[in-house]
Amino acid sequence: MVPHADKIVHFGLYFVLAALGGRHLFATGRGRSLALLLTWAAVYAAYGTVDEWLQQFVGRTMSTGDWLADLTGVAAATVVLTLRRPTPALSEHGEKVR
Repeated sequence: MVPHADKIVHFGLYFVLAALGGRHLFATGRGRSLALLLTWAAVYAAYGTVDEWLQQFVGRTMSTGDWLADLTGVAAATVVLTLRRPTPALSEHGEKVR
């Protein structure tokens, strides 16, 4: 068994969550805005925080390690999305094309 394998799972699931949300923004044409991508990253990070905090009410324990893995997954997906976000096309004359 891999020690701390749950951290890998937390990272992966929050990476996928943030990446899918970002891909949705790209598909709707709103993914070009860095501010919007960062806002959604903050929403996913807040979700991870609330998710960990709520565990105490269902007989589980909060874990700082799990929370950090969640945040790291969101941050990694946001970096990838930022580097891959679509940029406006330019015409031959350097003007933005819609």
